[in-house]
Amino acid sequence: MLRNTIALCGLFFSFTFSAFAADPADDYFSAGFNYFQNRQFDRAIEAYSKAIELRPEFAKAYYNRAMAELNLKLYDQAVRDFTVVIMQDKNHLKAHLYRGFAYLKSNKMELGLADFNSVLAKDPSQNDALFNRGVVLMKRSKWIEAIRDFGEVIKLQPAHKAAYFNRGYCHAALGDDDAALMDYNTQISMNPSSRDVHANKGNSEMRLELYEEAVKSYSQAIQIKPDHLEAYYGRSLAFFQLGHYDYALEDLNMTLRLDPKYVNAYKNRALVLKESGQYGPALKDLNVFLKYQPLDHEALLVKAEFLNQLEMYQQVIDLLTPIEDLPDSDERRALQMGHAFAQLGHTRKAIRSYEKAIAVKPDDFFALFNRGNLYFDSEHFEEAVEDFNRCTQLDPTHAEIFLMRAKSLFQLGQSDEACRDLKRAETLGADKAKKLKLIMCR
Repeated sequence: MLRNTIALCGLFFSFTFSAFAADPADDYFSAGFNYFQNRQFDRAIEAYSKAIELRPEFAKAYYNRAMAELNLKLYDQAVRDFTVVIMQDKNHLKAHLYRGFAYLKSNKMELGLADFNSVLAKDPSQNDALFNRGVVLMKRSKWIEAIRDFGEVIKLQPAHKAAYFNRGYCHAALGDDDAALMDYNTQISMNPSSRDVHANKGNSEMRLELYEEAVKSYSQAIQIKPDHLEAYYGRSLAFFQLGHYDYALEDLNMTLRLDPKYVNAYKNRALVLKESGQYGPALKDLNVFLKYQPLDHEALLVKAEFLNQLEMYQQVIDLLTPIEDLPDSDERRALQMGHAFAQLGHTRKAIRSYEKAIAVKPDDFFALFNRGNLYFDSEHFEEAVEDFNRCTQLDPTHAEIFLMRAKSLFQLGQSDEACRDLKRAETLGADKAKKLKLIMCR
């Protein structure tokens, strides 16, 4: 999350005034200055405007009016006034700096960048220009260049908290979360009450799979800001990874109380509910999520899993059949459809679905085992034995494999091999194997 961390150096003026000003423009200028000092920016603009009416080339009045406009977030007006100043003095570095800031706040990044570069060409150590150029580069996803600028800012001003925060953000964007944590921790040492740095620190810790540390960071962000939406959501993900599903559910509920349209929370709450076997409520949450993200393949596959658990097999077929563009998840789609087809009695379609899963992932244990069972049920015993053979290589501790292979071998007249499998299945804890061995083996 990137908050508004753009710094603007203090607004100050070094103008002096004569006690015997003969020009009324100077009187209005002086009044505008006093209004500005008292933060009466609207009245300051009025006074400077009157000074400019009386003296249209009054550069100082344009500059000060622009500063007042900047404080009122009137960025377009400020740009116009700073431009007048620059037209009269192209080397006016403050006008370039603040016009660049106004462009930045107006989301006119290229124009802002040009102004910051103009300042730095004449004064390479101008820290505000360096920082704000770094912000422009960061907003343009120029992470390495932004890191370089923020690093220069820190060299010139080691206590620049926002520079550490932004550099940490850039490191995280590049996937260097270790470096990000170093910057976040430095900022925290200088300003422990910064809420967003704790949340960003938690995000980096999540990516580094430091889940307990992430919980602490998100909790600190929540302590500072009790309605910190992203911290509640992030902490829920950390709790989920730690297996603390009740805590995860509490945080997801809070996330949705704070923002009922935070759609990812519905998806993740569904996954939490799944862990406690609450497939009905989980399905409701997924349906809410899919209203906003109807093409989210992950959610569709999870929904199919829920429907299979709820024995809504035809709905699984209806849901997944139209979805053909799932190259990364096609194995999961085939597994869910294979299960649904099998439960509906469509053996051939189920076998074809498992074949698709195995084509994507040749060592898919569940696809091989389920296809082997379907071959057995359809009296294709040799094919069943082949699948069970591959399963034993993938998991030699699975009792049910040896039991089913034994049954298939008996059907093929290979009693000795079948009895050996029954003995192995019994050793692994299959009670049915013991009973069958007493009947079939001498």
